[in-house]
Amino acid sequence: MKELLIFRIFALFPLIGTLIPDLADGFHISFSSIPAEHIIVDVTLLICIALCSAGIMATENSLAESEPTALA
Repeated sequence: MKELLIFRIFALFPLIGTLIPDLADGFHISFSSIPAEHIIVDVTLLICIALCSAGIMATENSLAESEPTALA
C-alpha cells in the first residue's frame, strides 16, 4: 500500500505541471489551443490517481474488517 501512496503522490506532480500552463493559456487565448497530447496525459494521470485511491480505500476497508473489534 505504501507503493500506491508514493505512486499517487508522484503522479500528481506531472498532472499539475501540465494543467497550470494549459489553464493559463486557455484563459488568455482559447481552450481549443491545448494540445491533444496534454489532454491524453492529464486524463491518464487522473485515471491512475483514481485507481490508486480506490485501491488504497479497498485495502484499508479490508484491513479494518479483518481486525477484531474489542467490545468494552
